[in-house]
Amino acid sequence: MTTPPSTKCTVCQSNAKPFLVKNDYTLLQCPSCSLIHTDMRGEYSDFVHRYYQRGYFTGDRSRVAYVNYEGDKAYITANLRKFFSFLRLYKPTGKLLDVGCALGFSTELAQQVGYDAYGIDPSDYAVGKAKKLVGIDRIRKAKLSDARDRSKTYDIVAMFDVFEHLADPARDLATVKKILKDDGVIIIATGDTDSLMARMLGRRWTFYNPPQHLYYFNRHNLTKLLEQKGFEPVAW
Repeated sequence: MTTPPSTKCTVCQSNAKPFLVKNDYTLLQCPSCSLIHTDMRGEYSDFVHRYYQRGYFTGDRSRVAYVNYEGDKAYITANLRKFFSFLRLYKPTGKLLDVGCALGFSTELAQQVGYDAYGIDPSDYAVGKAKKLVGIDRIRKAKLSDARDRSKTYDIVAMFDVFEHLADPARDLATVKKILKDDGVIIIATGDTDSLMARMLGRRWTFYNPPQHLYYFNRHNLTKLLEQKGFEPVAW
């Protein structure tokens, strides 16, 4: 998997312009739809293999990520419960694919609230932990693109704090469309560049966190991308 284009906006194909530099990476913003993306360096597949290992979850300062992901389970799960309460209004049961399942907290909770849940993640470390928590038959090391052959398989695809990590969200949404049943739903939890916090903090907004975060959406450009890929947003 190669890096996203250095200047082209993935939503409207306009040439993005420099927005800010953070963590030694340049963020580029589309002048048309305001989508922001990180100008990555090198092969993205190599980056994923190197970056999302034990240190990402355990406080390695070079990762600019979690201090103690496992120790924060109670907080993470409490936040996830809000997402599942929201999801159950639209799809209370069914087969669920948890994309970017990390250590398996969200997959475990999905099972507890009644879903037939499975998780995928590209991290060896995360998958090892998740298998111990959820079961080896429900977790596998994989990227979303690896699920393309599972046409019309899932009722729900959940992407909790993962959409901003995707190298090619347009392509991955096309995969989601393929693997969802005709009446299936996708739930996405990601940052909003139009949020009050983002506008107040500017470059200090903690969600501006390259290289782990590659894309920064708002409701307008995310809606546009979803509609391009055949989805209809029903709630925010």
